[in-house]
Amino acid sequence: MNAQEAALASYAAKHKAQIDAYCLAAVAEGRFDDATGLAVAKQLSHVSRELTKQQFPELRFRDLIPPVPDNGAIPPGAATYEWHYMEKVGEAEIAASLSGTSNRVDVGVNGDPNVANMRHIRASYEIGDDELEAAALANIALSMEKPMAAREAIERKKDLIAFKGDSAHGLNGLLTDSNVTEINSGATFAAMTAQQLYDWLLDNTDSIWVDSAQIFAGDTLLLPPSQYKILKGKRFSTASDSSVLKLFLESSQFIKTVDYSRHMIGASDTGTDLALVYAKRPEVVGYIESVLYQESAPSRVGFSTSVEGRGRFGGVAWRIPAAAKKIGDI
Repeated sequence: MNAQEAALASYAAKHKAQIDAYCLAAVAEGRFDDATGLAVAKQLSHVSRELTKQQFPELRFRDLIPPVPDNGAIPPGAATYEWHYMEKVGEAEIAASLSGTSNRVDVGVNGDPNVANMRHIRASYEIGDDELEAAALANIALSMEKPMAAREAIERKKDLIAFKGDSAHGLNGLLTDSNVTEINSGATFAAMTAQQLYDWLLDNTDSIWVDSAQIFAGDTLLLPPSQYKILKGKRFSTASDSSVLKLFLESSQFIKTVDYSRHMIGASDTGTDLALVYAKRPEVVGYIESVLYQESAPSRVGFSTSVEGRGRFGGVAWRIPAAAKKIGDI
């Protein structure tokens, strides 16, 4: 059992105790009989376990952005998360002997700390007594539609914040840090020939390495879906079966992954489609999360059972913005 599985098992055990206590109180108050109360407890515990395991493959921020290095150590109650912009200085030297001291290479802190506000991402759902009792008496699984909708709403909000941030709540996103340089493409993908696209890809993905005096290099290119489709579908020449994308990945010195996200549509400073070249490594950029998903103990609302769900999220931290470049108007 890994650390994540152990944490979920611990949470599920704690939550089961809360659900059992809720159902015992319901029996004592006459809302359920003993058999129904036991069945309801099992139903709600099952819902809790299923929700903590659920994944949403169409919400891709966890695939495209790594977590910050200390993500698992952020206390759930932390109000803020601090990080610094980092820069590498110095270079190695050539020497005829080992006498004396060599050039010092260092990783320096640049400027004051950046502060992200850790925010609750909340949603709730209600299950009517008739639904609970019917499922318990028929010995069938309680419908997951309402709980799953609440769980998905929380994950969807995290996905949006991870890319676009939320300035009103002090949350930075992958695409919103002003310290990541943005340039204009000069031409759209749709207007370029296959050779022009290939040259564009090489020039713009190598530029981080050149501009940073060969210290940083991007390993990932992120595009809007339509531009990704152009690269994948356009053959390099009539004499070749290779697409521009395939040929580029085979020849690029640095880029290992080309991917896409709907959040790149209209995401440039001028509202045009955006490309992002970046090093997808935790020491460069990462999302900040102290609570994946939790549920409150069930509570009564009339003849319904209400459950509050929450995550806790701090947006995205760019530690080395020089290892990335945004390109608008593609």
